[in-house]
Amino acid sequence: DASLKGTEADWQRAKVDAEGPDVPLLKRAYERASGMAKEGVVSVSALDEAQKNYEMALNKQNVSKAQLTVLKAKIGQSQAQVMQDRANLKQLEEQLGYTTIASTIDGIVLSRDVERGDAVSSILVLGSSATLIMTLGDTSEVYVKGKVDESDIGKVYLGQPARIKVESFKDKTFSGKVTKISPMGVEKDNVTTFEVRVSINNPGGELKAAMTANAEIILDEHKGVLQIPEGAIIYDKDKKASVEVPDPKEKEGKKKMAVNISISNGAKTEVLSGLKVGDQVVLQ
Repeated sequence: DASLKGTEADWQRAKVDAEGPDVPLLKRAYERASGMAKEGVVSVSALDEAQKNYEMALNKQNVSKAQLTVLKAKIGQSQAQVMQDRANLKQLEEQLGYTTIASTIDGIVLSRDVERGDAVSSILVLGSSATLIMTLGDTSEVYVKGKVDESDIGKVYLGQPARIKVESFKDKTFSGKVTKISPMGVEKDNVTTFEVRVSINNPGGELKAAMTANAEIILDEHKGVLQIPEGAIIYDKDKKASVEVPDPKEKEGKKKMAVNISISNGAKTEVLSGLKVGDQVVLQ
């Protein structure tokens, strides 16, 4: 750009000289001196001086016109060079940009797979893959991925609440909700299960990637109810429930009592009637 500007400045000066602003004036002065010399009014030396000044101005004008042609061609070459340099600069800037890897999301680095100076590639070709540089994740929301048996999947729906326990926080329960239910089951050992994802808000970052967790999807919830261990319930052929309670009067020291039960979480079962608070039951 600096070379182009210098050439353009030379062209402007040559343009002014090519216009020959002094030529008409010096031409008239020469013609006037020539006429006066014929009349003997001016000396031959004065006429020669006027002629010399006119011819010098005329010659300067002709030289400047020739320079204009040369400078115009030079400006064209400089402009072409500037355009080429700018194209080269843009290409180099693009190539330089390839040296900076920018994440498309906000998050934290979960793993780094290369070291400084390692060669990397973004090209996917047959038989090879692009270089994995690092793994990033947004841990403000995490999820538990588990499996639900096909006999229960019909009870699960998106947005359903869930309770999550993790090994690292045994005394703490996290709340979540179902955010994904696989539309296709997976059969293994004659058992079909469906993958379910439970998402958990994690603003403090307590929960880490790849932690072991258990999730309970809440189908129904009753608070402040009478409940007994599931292992104490006896079911007959008609699916009617009963329990055994201690009774010293009986020969075996226990007797069977019918109970009316409700929901169960697999470990505890709600009792609607047949028992009262404080009653003891025998585990089977």
